[in-house]
Amino acid sequence: MSASEPSRPPPVSEILAAMVSELADVAAAEVGPGFPLGHTKLASSLGRAKLDARLRRRLSVRLDNLGSLRTLAELEE
Repeated sequence: MSASEPSRPPPVSEILAAMVSELADVAAAEVGPGFPLGHTKLASSLGRAKLDARLRRRLSVRLDNLGSLRTLAELEE
């Protein structure tokens, strides 16, 4: 990539993993496709509401089934 080319945004999977890592308060290296969205800090209604708000704000995505998703891989689909 040359200096004049704009940098590409990170892939959505990386953005999602970073959001989940931050909300779950775990190291980014611990968050992979199988990471449970039922993790202690994400399982509560407040945890899911925070994730929902970040998805809407950062990715302009609203998921009606967010509460039924079990893993990061399901969220990425």
